[in-house]
Amino acid sequence: MSYITALLAAACLYGTAYAATGDPEETVEEDVPIVEFPDRSTIPVLSPEAIEVHYELDHVPAAIDVDQTTGEVYFSFHPAARDIANDMYATSVGCRIAVIDKRQALGVRDKRAIRIFPNDDVQATMGIVHSIRVDSKKRILYALDHGDGAPESIREPKIHMLELDDPTRIVRTYAFPHDDTNHFNHFGEMVLSRDGRHIWIADRGTLHTDPSIVVFDTYHSRSWRAIDGHHSTKHKEHGIVINGVPVDFPLKMGVDSMAEDETGDWLYFSSAFDQHVWRVRTESLQLPEIYSKWVGEFEPEHEPEKMWEKTTSDGMVVDEHGQIYMADFANSAVSVIQVKDLMKAKRRMAFANGALGNVTTLVQDTELLRWPNSLAISSKHETEGSNTHQKLFITCSVSHEVHIQEKFKDAEHVESEGPFHILAVRLWPHPRRMTPIPLHAEL
Repeated sequence: MSYITALLAAACLYGTAYAATGDPEETVEEDVPIVEFPDRSTIPVLSPEAIEVHYELDHVPAAIDVDQTTGEVYFSFHPAARDIANDMYATSVGCRIAVIDKRQALGVRDKRAIRIFPNDDVQATMGIVHSIRVDSKKRILYALDHGDGAPESIREPKIHMLELDDPTRIVRTYAFPHDDTNHFNHFGEMVLSRDGRHIWIADRGTLHTDPSIVVFDTYHSRSWRAIDGHHSTKHKEHGIVINGVPVDFPLKMGVDSMAEDETGDWLYFSSAFDQHVWRVRTESLQLPEIYSKWVGEFEPEHEPEKMWEKTTSDGMVVDEHGQIYMADFANSAVSVIQVKDLMKAKRRMAFANGALGNVTTLVQDTELLRWPNSLAISSKHETEGSNTHQKLFITCSVSHEVHIQEKFKDAEHVESEGPFHILAVRLWPHPRRMTPIPLHAEL
């Protein structure tokens, strides 16, 4: 049983509980028409030639992150691909996390360029790993484990802390208490704070009516729920069209897209179908007493703020200049919001519509960007010849073809939809010289 299939089964199993915990003021009439999500895509800043295939896979990737010290790229396999990836990657326990060997050529389909991380013995202790984050300074990889996928274990997530430089060792494992998981959780995106002290986790609320942000304190190994059930975290009902084809999305998905701003002062967040990016102070999230007393509204300084209009979004990341990149799966694109006046930083940006806070399509390609899923930026400046630059890494899960349509097809179908890609887009041709993202004519 795949993870998403298990979620659907649990949704049916716990349907009565779901209805019983719902907010009576937020009922949805069956005959209310669903409004299609507005198309906010623009003429792309970059041409498709700006996309490079970093690695080509036979199986579906999920989350991605970069070790900023070594430049190595870590990623997790989507639960639908975990078991069928065993033969290619020489593991008998189900491949959950892998790392790409930097020494191998880009774009190759060579299993020698991939190694499971950290090893079979450690991966055998894990359930379903979807989200990962690398703390390059502390040399730890955090892996968010949902359980084994059966409905009765969905409510028992853990965080495994793995030593990057010692593949034989788990630093420790933290099991979330039931108070934090709310019994019917569906943890999604995970964001490591810039100081490494906290992890912000999106509970999508797929199996209950209270999506929220869960906070994990890495120093004291404790956790709590924040802005639990606030309207900013909830699923927004919209029809979705991907590349001109209507897609039936069967699950309610609350908050999922998340990223910390470049200062670490704000956490940006949104659900996939919310038309706006929200933000909340990270200082507020660090105070569990604020949210434990919440009865419907916060003090103004702790209240989540609705900020900028956006496209659909799955993964989200912020660069060192404060710009928000989002995986716009409806348009097979990556979109970007320029939220700071970079002219004051003596940096000119070549965005299509120019105004601060407007969403712009950075790059689009219906052949390669098939449901862009997770995003990560290499802050370590890559060097090719005399050019220094940063890269945006993208995993593509092809969810609209592999997992959603026709209600979750079998493993053989998943494999037949490949190859699947980890992509890279060069962001800053030469950050030290403050040159802009190139336009089409400059590529």
